[in-house]
Amino acid sequence: YLLTYYRCCRKDDMTNMAIDQGYGIEVYIPELDVVGENDLPVFSNVPPTFICVGDSFKYDQHAVDNDGDELVYSICETKVAGDPFNMVYFDPTLDIAPATHTFFSNAIWNAGFAASDPLGNGSVSIEQNTGVITGFADQVGKFVVSICVSEYRNGNLLNTVIRDFLVVATEDCPEFTAGE
Repeated sequence: YLLTYYRCCRKDDMTNMAIDQGYGIEVYIPELDVVGENDLPVFSNVPPTFICVGDSFKYDQHAVDNDGDELVYSICETKVAGDPFNMVYFDPTLDIAPATHTFFSNAIWNAGFAASDPLGNGSVSIEQNTGVITGFADQVGKFVVSICVSEYRNGNLLNTVIRDFLVVATEDCPEFTAGE
């Protein structure tokens, strides 16, 4: 089974992505005899909504897997679907293998940015075994960041969950004093 939902469009004022790119969710559910019973990994923490320009950041974005499968984290491609000019509709009469078909493609990045470099300064990374994301913002803006958690059982990839989120880099950050 392939379940897909997408919308057009993200806000036009993203610093790192081209305008008019949609977003959504796509879930491929294989037959039980393919992977057996499986629960998807679930992210434990809310992603950050803002970061301070000039400060380094560190956020725990780990996931929990009820099956005890091995989880591996990475910064990954932001997926997009549906724009105001090229809406795609599913035709149930088509004979398409769900594992090979998707309505999503990789995002188009503005100059100086990439999926692997969403803040444009080469600083964002994620620890592959813990899901802790770190980086440094050196400019004000609105940035889409995507992290993947890939689920392995007995060395075989079962699934990959992508979380993309918008983070605002601002210079208007509160001052904190130690002990507050």
